[in-house]
This record gives sequence, C-alpha cells and structure tokens, in this order.
Amino acid sequence: MRAARPTTAPDTTFAYFRPLIVPALVAFAIAIRLWHVRHGLPDFLEEAAPLRLALGLRDVTSGTIDWNPHAFGDPSFAVYLHFFVQQLVYVVGRGLGHWSTYADYRTLFGVDPSAMVIAARLVGIACDALTVVAAMRIGRRFGHEVSIIAGMLVACAPALVATSRSVFADSVMTACALGALERMLAWHDRRGMYRLAAAATLTGLAAGTQYPATVLLVPLAWLAFAGARRDGRSGLAAAGAACAIAVAAFIASTPFAVLDFGSFVHDFALEGQRISQSGLGGLGSGFFGAHAAPIARNLGSLTAAFVVCSLGFVLADPQRRHTALVLWLVLVGFGLMLSLARTDAGLPSIVIAAVLGAAALRAAVDPFRRSVRRALLVTLLAACVGPTVFAGLHAASAGADTTQLQARRWCERALRPDEVIVQEAYSARLISEQEVVATRRSPAFRHASADVQSRVLAMPTFPAIELPLAGAGRITNPLVVPGRTPREVEVFARAAELNGVFYDPRLFAAADYVMTSGAVRDRFEAEPRRYAAQCGLYRLLDATGEVVALFRPRDATEGPEIVVYRIGSRYRAAVEALGPLDPLWWTAGVPNGYRGLATRALAPPAPVAAAELASAPAPDAVAAHTSAQGDSTLARRIATTSNPTVSADTTDALDPARARRTRTPAWVGSLTPLYDDRIREFAAQMGAALNAAGRPYAAARFALATLAMHPGDEAACLVYSHCAREIGDYERARIAIERTLAAHEPGTGRPADPALRLEYALVLEGLGAHDAAQVELEALASISDPRYEVAIEARRLLAAEDQVGGQ
Repeated sequence: MRAARPTTAPDTTFAYFRPLIVPALVAFAIAIRLWHVRHGLPDFLEEAAPLRLALGLRDVTSGTIDWNPHAFGDPSFAVYLHFFVQQLVYVVGRGLGHWSTYADYRTLFGVDPSAMVIAARLVGIACDALTVVAAMRIGRRFGHEVSIIAGMLVACAPALVATSRSVFADSVMTACALGALERMLAWHDRRGMYRLAAAATLTGLAAGTQYPATVLLVPLAWLAFAGARRDGRSGLAAAGAACAIAVAAFIASTPFAVLDFGSFVHDFALEGQRISQSGLGGLGSGFFGAHAAPIARNLGSLTAAFVVCSLGFVLADPQRRHTALVLWLVLVGFGLMLSLARTDAGLPSIVIAAVLGAAALRAAVDPFRRSVRRALLVTLLAACVGPTVFAGLHAASAGADTTQLQARRWCERALRPDEVIVQEAYSARLISEQEVVATRRSPAFRHASADVQSRVLAMPTFPAIELPLAGAGRITNPLVVPGRTPREVEVFARAAELNGVFYDPRLFAAADYVMTSGAVRDRFEAEPRRYAAQCGLYRLLDATGEVVALFRPRDATEGPEIVVYRIGSRYRAAVEALGPLDPLWWTAGVPNGYRGLATRALAPPAPVAAAELASAPAPDAVAAHTSAQGDSTLARRIATTSNPTVSADTTDALDPARARRTRTPAWVGSLTPLYDDRIREFAAQMGAALNAAGRPYAAARFALATLAMHPGDEAACLVYSHCAREIGDYERARIAIERTLAAHEPGTGRPADPALRLEYALVLEGLGAHDAAQVELEALASISDPRYEVAIEARRLLAAEDQVGGQ
C-alpha cells in the first residue's frame, strides 16, 4: 500500500502558472491605476509638493539648475526623481513641438498641467508596481501561495490605488522601504555583501524620501550584526558599515541637509512642531485602534485578524520566526513613528500587514488534508481577498469626474462677470483676473512664446477669492524694538488658529456667493470648540444663505462635498448687527499674549497710517464740492451705489471724522511682516474683485487695510482712489495718492507706477486742477514705448481734451 502523503506537503496548484503570476499581478496593478490617470485634469488642486518643487529647480530665464529645493518638510529624493522625469517630458515635448522653451513649459503648467501631472503620477504607479514585486518576493519566504495572496492584496489595496494617482512622496518611500526589507531578508538567508549594501542604500533612499522611514535602520543594524556574528565576523563593524551606507545614501538624496544646514534644521523643527501639535501624547489603547483601522479598511477585518495571528510565527514557528519578527518590528516601528502625527498607518504598514495576513491565512489551512485544504483556501481567499479586490476596483473606477470639476462647470454657467464668489481651499479651481495679472508679471510668462502667452490671456477668469489656509507649525513675527536685536516672537502657537480671522461673517457681506469645501469644513467641524469662528460662519450660512448648488461624491465622482451659498438680504441683515468692518479686522484674532508683550516692548501708540487721510474736508464740504460738479451728495452716492450693503452704514471707511478717531497700538504696527505674509494678498484680491464688480464702498475697506500698514502700496492706493472717485470723494483720493507717491520720490530709488500717475491725473481733473492734470498726462504720453497701455490712454485723454478745447 502506498504511503499517505503528509498533510503539510507543498501544494502544486499554481506550479504551472508561477512564471506568469508576477507579471500578471504587476500588469493588473498598473492597469487599475491607469484607469483614471487623468483624474481631475485639467484642473489640478493637489499640493503636489514634490512636483512643484521639482519644476522650480530650473530657472526659466537662464536654464541653470539650483539643486537646493529650499524646503525640507520632506527630504529631497522624491523631488529629484520628479525633476528628472519632468526634464525628460520637457525634452520629448520640445522635440514634438508642444513647447519651445522651458519658460513655455512652466507657463503651460498653469494653463493645462496634464502632461506634467500624468508624468508625475506615472512615477507613483511605477513605484506601486515595484512594491507589488517586493511584497511578493517577501511573501515567497512563507510559500508561493502567500506570495500570490500578498501580491493581490497589495495590488488592490484602496489606499495604494488612490495614492498612486496623486503626486505624493508616499509611493516612492513605500517602494524603497519594501525593497530595503526584501534585500535585508535576502542578506539574512544567503549573505553577500552586495545584498547588504543594496539593503542599506534602499534604506537611505527611503529615509531620503520621508523621515519616518528611518525606522528601517533598526532591522538593518540588527540583521547586519546578527549575520556577521554568525559568520564569525565583527557584528559591530557590519552594523556600522550598513548604517554608514544608509546615511551616505540619505545625504546623497538630500545633500542640502548638510550644505544648507540652517534651512534644514529650521524646516525639520517646523515638522517636529507639526508632529508635536497633532500627536497622541501617549501610547494608550487608542494607538492600536488608530492603526488597526486603516489596515482593516484596506485589507478587510478578517485579514487584519490574520495579521494578529501571524504573531504565532514569532512565538512558535522556528522556520518562519525570523522573517515574521523583522516584518513585525518594521510594522510596529512605522506605527509608532506615524502615530505621532495622528495619521493613518501609512502605505508601508498596509503592505507589510498584507504579507503577514497572507502568511497567517495560508498557515491556517496547512494542518488539513489536501482536498479540504483547497476548499478551505478558496473560501478564505474569497472572504479575505475578495473584499479588497472589490474595494480596489471601486477606488480605481472612481475619478471619472470630481466635485471640484462639477463646481467649476456650474460657475462657468451661473456666475455673471460682476458677481463675486469667495471660496474655501480645495473647492473649484477658479482663475481670477489677479492671478492672470500675477502670471503676466512672472519671469516664465515674460520669456514664453507668443502662442503660449496668448493661451494664458485667453483663459476664462472669475471674480473669485480663495480663503487662505494656514497649516501646521506655529506662526511667529519678528519683533523689532529700536536699539535692540530683532527677535522672533510667537503670535499663534498653532498656525491653524490664524484661519479664524478669515471667517468673520462681515468679510463676505459684499460678495454674491460663498463656496465651502468638505476637505476644509470637515476638519473644522470636527473640533467646533477650537474652530469656533469657522463653525459659526457655517451655521450662519446654513441659516441665512440660500444653497444654490450642492456637489457630493457618489458613484464614479470623487472629491469633497462642495456647497455654494448665495449671499442675500437675510445674511446681510444678520451681519449688519455686528457693525461695520474695521480696516484692522485681521487683528481681532491676535492673542492677548502677543499684544501685551509687544505693547510693553514698543513705543506708545501712534496714529494709524490711514488716519493721515483725515486732512480732507469734512463730509459736508465734500458733498458741496461734488454738488458743484453736477454730482449728487456723498450720502446719496453711497446710498445708490451698486453695493447693497452700504446704505445703512454711516461710519464708512472714507468718513474723515472716523479716520481721525482711529488709532492703532504699536503692537499692530509690529505685525507688518505677518500682515505681508498672511493677510495682504487676500485683502488685495478682495479689494480688486469688489472694485471690479462695482462695489466701491466695500472694496475701499480692504484697500484701506493695506494702506494702514503700507501707505506706499500702489495697488491698494489705485483701488482706494478708484473707489473714492466712484462715490465722489476726489479729495480723499488725492490725499491717498500723494501719500503713496511720496514713498516713490526720485530720491528713494523707487519710481512710481505709471498707472498710479494716470489715476492721479484723473483725480486732479475731477477736482478741477486741469493744468496739473495735463502736466501728468503729458509726462505719461511721452513714454517711449508706443504699445504701453498707460501711454496710449494718456494720449487718448489729451487728444479728447484738445478736441473739447477746440470746440
């Protein structure tokens, strides 16, 4: 009688197909990631720091490369990798005639970034393919079936599918980390110094992509030490050599961590602050729940249970103990590192859990007879792998459309040119006229070809303003005290605390629409006590605003929930009770700690810069002046302006009596650097958009906010003067312009903007100073460049005046 086959004999089910399995799974993983590789394009709202930093390494004018990314929130390996890929795309596109210079390439990134973004996403997809191969090679140490199961789980894990279609450093780090693990285990099994060197190099590259990958140094040093000791060599020497190679690889991939050490320490400290501010503060029971949940979401609850069971390999299986111990060591290490930032378990943790879960699943069926084992294996595969495959395919199928694209299409249909919309970050990509103006002033645009420039100028624009969003870290301000060395003083312990100043309901009273995004709103509403201002605005919008559009992710549509509110009479009536918007509205959120410290350190309060405008005649005198010119009184002009919110407010920003009473403490003046860095751009965009929409009263408030801190700001002065002219206050416009021009006298080396000179001529003409206005116009008309718009307008006005004089 033939002897019975041992129940633990290896299964040959997949023997005939093994050569095709790895290529098939890799091809499948690539295919589902390419399904919607154009996801969200041509709009591109991702932060995509590695790509944007990579594009900035090469100068658009000279073509020289500055290898210093000047940012170390993450190390630089991913930046350099994307840089080489983008340069390859640039060279190929130039050969095909899509662009002729690097300036064209950079400028087109703002018009239609599809080519650049798809190439960057292909980097993540290629890294995922390498991760699948590494996971299968590690899984093969537990058996061929484990290799296949692990490959299927990694290929379909929803988090990996979604991340590969974005431009993050996570996919690159995961590929390097899994490659390093595979080489470490290969060194343990078969030795060979080239295997240890490869493991150390990949460890350094993983750490050179994201800092948490430094946990790989622990198993690297341990395996090098143990292997060398087993071979009768010095374990400390082997471990030291491996770590030295890893450190060298890190420095090679992030060289300016050494060459620009000061910036590296500064950015690394900011990253540490971000981690400390969002950390768990301990390793209680919540730690394991917080990191088991992402693994369960991506691999299924049953697979997560098998991951826990894989601890049995460490305790009871001598053959598999070493591999399981290394994997568990790295899994826990990544969990500890990433728990400090209160993030998900991270892609490497999901991949390692997939291998451990697959190994435990296969081990669970080993004790049974072959016929039972096959049936049980198929059942467990359906229960464990089936949900992950389904979830991965669902994640891959999503992205045919996005809520942001839907919101932009709605804006294109519904918004009129004179309607202003204020939106949160991560909502629709609406290009404002101010953005086009900024692009026109950029070096890339100036050096771009005429065809590319025309494409930029042909982009549809909207009167849209995006609310600034401060992220991690803390906000400091240089406090300058006469006779002392300037020092950095903390203003906000958490940068996110600054966001509240942009959620004052009065800021939106003159707008037509407000658009909120779930990507921001959900984060604020999760902590209503900390973000009271934001949640208060949301409640006010829900109660008084009219929801005119709602876009939710469903089926194949991805993205945050986006709500568009129309600002109407109910909202404005509710806001009116809060009083008028002060030009220094942004100081309301500054903590008392900074106010007190700066007040004690600085001189006594001085008049606000905007108060110097108070030398104009009293309101009745201005009204008489405008009446003499055939205009209505100032009060009537304000009441009949197109801005529907101004008629009831008698303490407007242009009231000289109010300006005389307005004084600013010294601590406000000390915040000029913070204003320039965080507030000024928002105020400029609001002022310009409201001015263009014909709302001079509201626009003047935002222009005055900047003039209060910077009397020489020409753009703000132009907006302010135009608003003053619109409501008939020519005298106040004259004072504002002359104060700004004084900051640009010839002796200062800062020539004034000709557009401001043209505005000055219009104001002088409105005041009846015809001779002075003509002097300004003649100076502008003499500009040598005949295509200069200001010169053309000046000549037109002179010609019109001559024609009137001739008649």
